[in-house]
Amino acid sequence: MSDTDDESLDVTSSKFDPLKALYAPKLPLTVPNAPIYDNVSKFYSTKLAPKREPSRKKVPKETEPSTSGERKFLPHQMPVSAPRFKRPGRTVLTRMESVKGPLAVLRECVNSQIRIKVVTRSMNGIRGYCEAFVVAFDRHWNLALKDIREVWTRKKKAKVPSIGSCGTLVESTPATGRTVLVLKSGKKEELLERHLPQLLLKGEHVAIISVLR
Repeated sequence: MSDTDDESLDVTSSKFDPLKALYAPKLPLTVPNAPIYDNVSKFYSTKLAPKREPSRKKVPKETEPSTSGERKFLPHQMPVSAPRFKRPGRTVLTRMESVKGPLAVLRECVNSQIRIKVVTRSMNGIRGYCEAFVVAFDRHWNLALKDIREVWTRKKKAKVPSIGSCGTLVESTPATGRTVLVLKSGKKEELLERHLPQLLLKGEHVAIISVLR
């Protein structure tokens, strides 16, 4: 190999021929441990291109997101305290004042202390009736009554004590100490009467209500 050929393969020489160096089978390297790149563009971007530092803006501590899991609100996002609406408590007595229709007649009986007659029913028919003052009621026709005179029919018992005059039979109830008056006694049924100070009558037992004038 001539001197000219050696200079054409020397990287530091002014006569260096890069095309000849590419096809040379053995090319002496000036730096044996130099890194190998796939192309010139990768070499330029790695060694010759100026490095750019990532621009990082400093966030003030006041606006940094909280790491405690609690959400921070701006002053205009804070909750506003307002008086909580509270419904007025409604009871059976307050509901009676706003009823309309047939129930309004019962309201007049409560306010004017007028007695009413309530016809009650049993499983198979009419059981009897009650005459009393109305204290309270609701839309299901449940009635709270006072000073009640109750008259009803029941099947005749085998033995009824004959106490009283003019054929009137009186039966005493041991549990309540109240007296039941037997008005009429037939072969199978008897008509009874009693007086109660208070009574709660369910609406399902009410058949007819009439006002006693």
